This record gives sequence, structure tokens and C-alpha cells, in this order.
Amino acid sequence: MTTTRIPLLVSAIALIAGCASTPSATQSNTAIVDAGGRVTRTKEVGIPFRYEAARDEVWAALLSAYRDVGLEPDVIDTDGNVVARTRLPMRRVFNGSRVSQLFSCGDTPTGSPVADAGQVVASVRSQIGGEFDHPVVSTLVDAYVIPDGGGSSTGLRCGSSGTIEGWIDAKVKQRLGAR
Repeated sequence: MTTTRIPLLVSAIALIAGCASTPSATQSNTAIVDAGGRVTRTKEVGIPFRYEAARDEVWAALLSAYRDVGLEPDVIDTDGNVVARTRLPMRRVFNGSRVSQLFSCGDTPTGSPVADAGQVVASVRSQIGGEFDHPVVSTLVDAYVIPDGGGSSTGLRCGSSGTIEGWIDAKVKQRLGAR
């Protein structure tokens, strides 16, 4: 009798572990170790936007919105409701805006924005969640800058100003007819 319970218990544990291990596409966990060996952990989540439309309509509008703002998607996951553009290089200007208006990467010793004095590499990803008729699109923008004269190992993490996320939201609303 004990042998029949063990496979059942193992199956239940595997099922629970499988459900719990599905990460959100719009969550980024980072651990930073400073020169003194202190570890700082950060968790970023995407900026959520809610829409009054069917999920299928929002999905189509989201795909078009990425293209409208110059982010040709390289990830389109219909099962996970995820669209993304990864490793997009930007130098000085993107979509008519200075890169330093889109990202905060710190300042050079002379006080100018590092984002304008190097190459920013950004990843933008959005995931649809929420109810079918009231979906929520969470969009997360991750970026780092490689200062001019530096190599890829000298990249500095950047924070998003929320501008790209706002552009995507505005284009989705426009495509949905501003519902």
C-alpha cells in the first residue's frame, strides 16, 4: 500500500513545482556585488496598462505597436502572451528622442549623460495578463550602456524613464480606437 502512495505524492510535488516555476516575462531580478562584497538584490516589474478590449484585439494591437515605435519584435510567444525586442543597440537618438531622455545611466566626469556618450543596448518585453475582456499589458525595459572606449564587460546598468513603455501604451490605445 505504501508503494502506491509514493508515485502519487511524487506526481503531486512535480505538478506544484512546475506551476510555481513559471516566471513572469516582465520581472527582472538582479544581484549587484559592490567592491566591499556587499550584495544588493533588486526586483523590477513591468509598468502595467489596462485595456477595455478583448485579449485577442489587444494582442494584435500590441504587435503592431512594437513595430510602430521601431521595435521589430524578435520574440513572439503566443502561448505565454509575450512579445519582445531583445538586445536593440541605440546610439544618441532613438525614435526621435535622445537616448538620455529614455534612459538614466549616470553622468560622465564632465557631467554629460553617459547614455549619450556610448551605446545603449535595450531589451523591451511585454506580457498580457488579467481578465479576457480587461487585459493588462505589463511592459519592462532593461538596458545597459557601453561607454565609448569601453568593452562589453564595462557595461553600466541603466534605468528606464518610462518613455518607451508610454509609447507602446499610446500606440496600443490608438490601434484599439482609444477605448
